[in-house]
Amino acid sequence: MIAQLFSQYYERAKFPILSIEQREFGAGWRSKIDKRHMSFFTEAEFRHFLVEESPLYVSHSTAYYEKPSAPMGEKGWKGADLVFDMDGDVTSEASLKPVLDNTIELRDLLRSDLGIKKMLFVFSGNRGFHIHVRDEEFRSLDGDARKAIVEYVLGKGFDYRLLFNKGSSSLIEGPKPTDRGYRGRFARKAIEMVKDNPSSIYKGLNGEAGQHFISGIMEGVWSRIKAKEPIERFSAIAKALEITSIAADGAVTYDVKKLIRVPNSLHGSTGLRVLPMKNLEDFSVSKALAFSEDKVKVRFTTTFSYETLLGKLAGKEGESQNLPLYVAVFLACQGKAKIEP
Repeated sequence: MIAQLFSQYYERAKFPILSIEQREFGAGWRSKIDKRHMSFFTEAEFRHFLVEESPLYVSHSTAYYEKPSAPMGEKGWKGADLVFDMDGDVTSEASLKPVLDNTIELRDLLRSDLGIKKMLFVFSGNRGFHIHVRDEEFRSLDGDARKAIVEYVLGKGFDYRLLFNKGSSSLIEGPKPTDRGYRGRFARKAIEMVKDNPSSIYKGLNGEAGQHFISGIMEGVWSRIKAKEPIERFSAIAKALEITSIAADGAVTYDVKKLIRVPNSLHGSTGLRVLPMKNLEDFSVSKALAFSEDKVKVRFTTTFSYETLLGKLAGKEGESQNLPLYVAVFLACQGKAKIEP
């Protein structure tokens, strides 16, 4: 039944894949990738494969190849998209929110610090989000250059204390919110933290003291804080700047031969769309639903009760229930139920 439903979805699906004829594809029916080194000349040919074969998972290479279906050493690498994979320990839509917030932070960083303008944002269909950089000048970067970008994003190897100069025994000069790159982000994050949770930096930054500190940061003066070793207090700001949801230390980003889930395909663990988006702020799980609210009968194959991206779901082994089709597909993909004819 799941294969039939996936096939019906793919009959009408469209896929925002650049240069599809230069991509390697992988598909999975039991695991995420059971078969790879496939290629398709057109979107119509790719769609026909999905309709006929109905894989649970389908991915394409971040790379562009001369011969995408050839063995790896013979493909002829031509470049690769810069892609970021953001995920976390997600069990509900609420627990997905921190990953979304991190993805928005990363998007803003890529725009402000690296000058990236063209990006495609994608909900993975399960635990996170992908950012596909579409600016062509990043395609030729090798793995080391991509790893350097990941380390910059993560703040690895950077000592925030280098941002500050002690002009005298009392004056501390540092970044302003108008500065470019990490300096500006550090100053803006400090102001945000003083406004929202001043005690996370120093307990004495409430009220007027906090406003006085902020006015100094605006001018690049960081000594308007009555604390011993103030620069050490600023470690909380550096910690808050870390973008922690980049999966596997950015392996997807710097592996120039990696496969990434096809936007607008279905995720075989949830039945949700791998949802392409223009604006991350507009995201909700409801927009990733691929199937209708029409009720279908399911039989539970196990007893369960747990939080999911669709809310709390529960069932008792052997019992049957009428559920919306999108919920039924989700539970079937999770191995909790079977959809009855």
